[in-house]
Amino acid sequence: MNITDLIVQLGISTPQGETFLALRQFPEGVSIVDLSKKMAVARPTLYGHLGALIDHGLASPIVTRHGKLFIAESTDRIQELFDERIQQLVESKNSFASLAKKIPKIEYYKPRFSVFESTESAERIFRDILRSREKETYWLWPVEEMIGAIPESVLAAFHKERIARGIWLNVLWPHGQTEQGRDYSFLKGTPTQKTFLRRARTLPKDLQQHIGYGIYGNRVAFLSARREHYGLIVESAELHQTLKSQFDYFWKIGKPYTS
Repeated sequence: MNITDLIVQLGISTPQGETFLALRQFPEGVSIVDLSKKMAVARPTLYGHLGALIDHGLASPIVTRHGKLFIAESTDRIQELFDERIQQLVESKNSFASLAKKIPKIEYYKPRFSVFESTESAERIFRDILRSREKETYWLWPVEEMIGAIPESVLAAFHKERIARGIWLNVLWPHGQTEQGRDYSFLKGTPTQKTFLRRARTLPKDLQQHIGYGIYGNRVAFLSARREHYGLIVESAELHQTLKSQFDYFWKIGKPYTS
């Protein structure tokens, strides 16, 4: 990200940002004629850019014995503008939170479905989990089915970012299927529950699972094995409650796993 990209966040366009940078090359000010030559931009267009910069407090006109010049504001002034913008956003956020409390909740909720039919299904689902900001997630994860469906690099990237964001996994594995002995680089060193942010249990022998699913927030994500290559995210409070109740029951009867 360069300076132009940053100051554009103050509400100006990219051409206006480029005009600001050109002004910075003339600390004592520059005429519209010289600036036009420098940037190879027509004067009427430049007047528009300069007007926007002046309105946003990023530039100022000055009058000298040589005529009217334009000068860019100091970097200290730019910092002040960012501080003002941050304060405005904080105030807007607080106002929105206050007004949102007055909005009546929708009594009936229509579920939403997102379907992914490609080898990137797992990656799409993992990104959605990271964006959800949920700190506790619940998984029924058939290791044997998933091991060939998800590239190790995708799993490694997900776990690294998940741990950085403090997102816990509560995972149920089918009987006889655990990650113990798997040659995953991100599992080297035998990760502990606290370092890997994972609690795990194994299901009784008579309970088998061929599709993996994860529960987070009001969403449930399903992931098929490599034979079918599909992913499905369902946003539904009722489905979440149903599967979470089942998960809680399986968790109670599952056997605690220690690596």
